[in-house]
Amino acid sequence: MAPPFKKLKNPFLRRSVVRVASLRQAAAVVRLTVSTIVNTLRSAVGHPALTIRGAASDADYFTVQPDWVDLNRVVATVDEPEDTRDGEMPLNRVIREATRLEQGDAQELITTFLPAPGID
Repeated sequence: MAPPFKKLKNPFLRRSVVRVASLRQAAAVVRLTVSTIVNTLRSAVGHPALTIRGAASDADYFTVQPDWVDLNRVVATVDEPEDTRDGEMPLNRVIREATRLEQGDAQELITTFLPAPGID
């Protein structure tokens, strides 16, 4: 359905994501609607499509940069494409690096996808 979902073939990653990500967040990560994901999966198993009303879109995650964002305060960077090469889930490194931050510090996350669970 989408390139970021290929990473879910890794059983460890799949079990970890299931614990923290909602269907809405997964849809936002790959810039699809919840309806598209649900109905693609339903079609794959021979079920008819559903009409899903009120499903949030990824537009909920794309807003104007807040005034408080100051890139000069970034002291740690987590680079998802680099970190996933060794099988580590980016969320684990984000949490580990966050424990080292001091008052006023910021952490940068570079990803190939929208990190909707982390944003929420």
